[in-house]
Parts: sequence; C-alpha cells; structure tokens
Amino acid sequence: MFRKDYLQRQFEEFGKVLATILGFKKSGDMQSFENEIEKAVKTFTALELDALLKMDLESFEKMVKHNETLRPDQIKILADLFYERSFVFDKQEQAEDMKDMLSRAYFLYKRYTQELTANEFNLEVNYRLQMITEIIHQPNLQ
Repeated sequence: MFRKDYLQRQFEEFGKVLATILGFKKSGDMQSFENEIEKAVKTFTALELDALLKMDLESFEKMVKHNETLRPDQIKILADLFYERSFVFDKQEQAEDMKDMLSRAYFLYKRYTQELTANEFNLEVNYRLQMITEIIHQPNLQ
C-alpha cells in the first residue's frame, strides 16, 4: 500500500513537471525546456542528462540494465523525458538526433514493460512503443 501511494505521488509530481516542460516547448522557450528536462532527470533519477547523452546507445542500454538502483517508475519517467526531448529535432539534418532520442525512449519503455506484473498494463507506453517504431522506420529517417 505504501509503495502504491509513493508511486502515485511520484507520478503526480512528475505530471506537474512534465506540464511545465511541455509549456516551455509550446511557447518556443527551448532553453527553459532543455533546462527543465535536465533538472527533471536529476531530480527523479539522480542521473545526469549530459552523461546519458554522451553515451552511445549500446553503452546507455548496458548502464540501464546494470543499474540496480533505477526503479521502474524512474525508468518510465526517463523514457517520457527522452520521448518529449526527441521532438525538438524538427530539421532534416537533425533526423539522426531524433532517432537516437527515440531509440533511447523505446529501450526504456520496453524495459519498463518488462518490469510490469501480469495484472498491469500501460496503454500510453504501448501506444508510444508503436509510434516510435513507426517513426524510426520511416524511409526519410534512415
């Protein structure tokens, strides 16, 4: 019961932060958008965004797999942040950056779904996995 209450509070708090992030994105304040994502990564996961972005995808995946302190709720939060950050790359020359962000988000969402019990299902995560797959495999992104 305590775990469920903690997780619910954690996701409610993250929802507020995500709303702020999306507000900055919508208004075009990309500096605040980036700063808020960086702060959210550190607050909710105790990881550093810059360090995560400097890793190649394979190193990133290994780090997440071997990180014993990263809880499922933190994995989902991190996936959501990478997912939202991926859509700031709107120019054709930034397609690889977008694909990298989406690949990281995809890996994290898959990892999160592996942590769910048989009675749990997250429709949003499954929708995002499908959408990421479609975006990554578009001919103009490869």
